Amino acid sequence: MLGWWLSLAQADGSGGMQASSTFRCGSGVNASTLTITSDPVLGGTFAGSVAATGANVGAFLAAFSTPLTLTTSWGEILVNIADPGGELLGLPSTFGDPAVIALPVPIDLTLCGAPFSVQAVGFGGGITPTCAYDCLVGF
Repeated sequence: MLGWWLSLAQADGSGGMQASSTFRCGSGVNASTLTITSDPVLGGTFAGSVAATGANVGAFLAAFSTPLTLTTSWGEILVNIADPGGELLGLPSTFGDPAVIALPVPIDLTLCGAPFSVQAVGFGGGITPTCAYDCLVGF
């Protein structure tokens, strides 16, 4: 067990990779309604919420391994939907204000340090893409 922990230690003496979620809003045209409330910690729950805007009644969250900024007529796509690795996560649509999103993160050390980007799209009163978060799985 000690060897496993030492292999996760970094040169500066800190622990292993720290989980993080960094807000990114492209040019600023998208709604800032996606909020990450719990970083993707191994063995924890990656969680967030999407506030309703206008007539939108639900939201869909998707994750891809790389970010992107692609301008469309209804806003910016900030996750790389053309990523060769495909979609990493596509949660079922959620409803409410806010629409709450929660996903357990397995205790799988191969995920430690894995980057991904998430973005939600509100629907029901049109398509409303949100700003995104660039995330890192860790401790």
